[in-house]
Amino acid sequence: MYKRPIPTRYENLLASALDKFASGITYIRNPEVWLSACIWYTPDFIVGHRLVVEVDGGVHNLEYRKTPDRIRQSALENMGYHVYRVINQEVKSSPKHVAEKIIESYYDIVEKHDNNNGNNNNNILTQYKIQKIIKKPNYNPLPEDLEQLLTPMATKFNSQQLQFNNSKENNWTTNYFKESLSQYDQRIVSNECAMERFMLQLLGLNLHKKEDPNANNAIIIDFEHFSMLFGKAIKIISDIFGSQISGNYLKNSFNITTPNFIKNLVFEGGPKINPGIVSIKDSTTLEIYIESFNRNFSKLGISVAKSDVMIECVKELEKRKKMMMKTKTSTNNTDNDNQDDDCKRVIEDYQWLIEWSKLSSSTNQ
Repeated sequence: MYKRPIPTRYENLLASALDKFASGITYIRNPEVWLSACIWYTPDFIVGHRLVVEVDGGVHNLEYRKTPDRIRQSALENMGYHVYRVINQEVKSSPKHVAEKIIESYYDIVEKHDNNNGNNNNNILTQYKIQKIIKKPNYNPLPEDLEQLLTPMATKFNSQQLQFNNSKENNWTTNYFKESLSQYDQRIVSNECAMERFMLQLLGLNLHKKEDPNANNAIIIDFEHFSMLFGKAIKIISDIFGSQISGNYLKNSFNITTPNFIKNLVFEGGPKINPGIVSIKDSTTLEIYIESFNRNFSKLGISVAKSDVMIECVKELEKRKKMMMKTKTSTNNTDNDNQDDDCKRVIEDYQWLIEWSKLSSSTNQ
């Protein structure tokens, strides 16, 4: 059952100010906004359907919150939203001033929307009308048995594509996917969340390497090919579910997890479904990967920040060290010596990552 969060006193204060000073402008509190077919969250306000307003407490200044906030904002912008952030203290000091700034932002969005649509109608009601884009997908919960089948289905589907054509890329069409997947399980092409997760798994299986002339011919993931397939995947999902928003959902789902995707290249050599493709052993190589990824995926509205990759990698390294220490406490002395050696090797293997993190942090300060 969907349950809205309890509003803070600062949100209530801002709502009162909007009621008083933003007469005629509608807003919704804590609406359910779908960022992908499987991922949703509740912003504090949506004003006029397109302006998301977030009232942030001090926790949003902490490093561990900055990355998800930034990624979520990017996902919202991919869906056509604009995001206005305000801190609690601003609302407390002058709720009227904050409300006026929100109204100003709202009409800026209206003006841009009208200009983009060539609206010359002088009727004020038409001029200030913004298309409502909140769309809850035709959401059916992902059945647990189907969720368990997605990875083996993606693996089998990927291997069978070559049976029909020497180039798997030729099979990345809407008709091929609809006909073929229906033979596996009809629910994949009717459950949007299942299709989204299946497609991401399949894309992970289609990663391969090449020499990158933009990186001194270094052997890295072929992000040009990967982004081309991703573009096909967006079209396929949009066609199957009859809406461009469905394609945007796929894009957002990947955009939200891109720092984790790059982190898996560092620690696993590939996504979990397809590990061991590459080996990243120094910060220069990692930055080449990030640059190549952004160069090829930016045209799809997908990108990854170096700082977000850094945070994910450091978290993973700390997680591995803690797991080793936990194992150490439950073993005998001989095993403890081995665990110490393993822990030292982990630190040595990823010392470059620690140094890169420190250097990046000091550069950004």
